Amino acid sequence: MGRSCWGLALALALPLALSACFDKRPSEAEVARLMAKANDNALMHVENVAVVNGFEESDKVFVADLAYDVVFDRGAREVTSICKANSLGDSIMCGATIFALTMKFGDFKAGERFHLTDSVTFIRKDKGWEIRPAS
Repeated sequence: MGRSCWGLALALALPLALSACFDKRPSEAEVARLMAKANDNALMHVENVAVVNGFEESDKVFVADLAYDVVFDRGAREVTSICKANSLGDSIMCGATIFALTMKFGDFKAGERFHLTDSVTFIRKDKGWEIRPAS
């Protein structure tokens, strides 16, 4: 490759490499991956994550308005039965979780889907983007 071709290749590659270092917002794919990871449990999972809107709070903080589907892998009655079979400590925590979910979603069934919107804060750390835990 000639000298001018190397210069052209470097000129094209450098902005791409630098943009990866200075992204002020996670990509849509990264948002979907982080949401799936945060909701990875035996009860439900998320699908169809979309960034509807958002803003850069700072160089390392991005606040996104998301739309997504929660899909229940188990129904409320099945989970309640599992909770009752657990030890007392697990049962109390499990019961509180089921109570909160049934207050929000009613008597949800396995396979039932709910469309939600939410504002989620993402923080860029040394090893990539993370979801800021709710306070």
